[in-house]
Amino acid sequence: MLRWTDILIPVAVLLALAACNSQPVRETATSEVPTSGTNNEAEARPDTANVLSRATAALRGGSAQEARDLLVPLTQAAPDNPIAWLNLGIAQLQLDQPEDAVAALERSTELAPQSAPAHNLLGVAYRRVGQVRAARDAYTTALRLDPDYALAHYNLAVLYDVYLQQPDDALSHYRRYETLTPNGDTEVGAWISQLESHHVN
Repeated sequence: MLRWTDILIPVAVLLALAACNSQPVRETATSEVPTSGTNNEAEARPDTANVLSRATAALRGGSAQEARDLLVPLTQAAPDNPIAWLNLGIAQLQLDQPEDAVAALERSTELAPQSAPAHNLLGVAYRRVGQVRAARDAYTTALRLDPDYALAHYNLAVLYDVYLQQPDDALSHYRRYETLTPNGDTEVGAWISQLESHHVN
């Protein structure tokens, strides 16, 4: 069973992916969507900005297919626009097209290598296609760029906990996530307690 949760904040789309199985698994990926301050001529074109605005609205409204249909031709018309590729990756993840999302997000990180949210999203896509170590590297890159990036700590903790079976590393990142989000997910506290109890036993 797959559960989706969209959390909306100004100039950002927070995409939460959750899989319910025998172990607690959830990934949260943040994609910042800047609306100004770019020096890229292609990004600044009014038609490009209009399409990006419409696609972002579609994503926030839960219309991933509409967003994808807007963004595919945009990435062809403006292939050097990292935000278009980033949002295309989000749409493809929502449409359960992780292979396509990997390609889009790899392109976004090539164009904007300093974007921690893009690397975090790429980690989600890698994990979805079973490339666990590539996911770890992407999350680690996001944290190198932004050490206080709570969502990347969360995703890396889940990866270490469930997929790589490295409880010490999982605990470290769960605790950091909890510190950075004092009003965050109460489930994380339960997972921390469970890992700590296993250490004691």
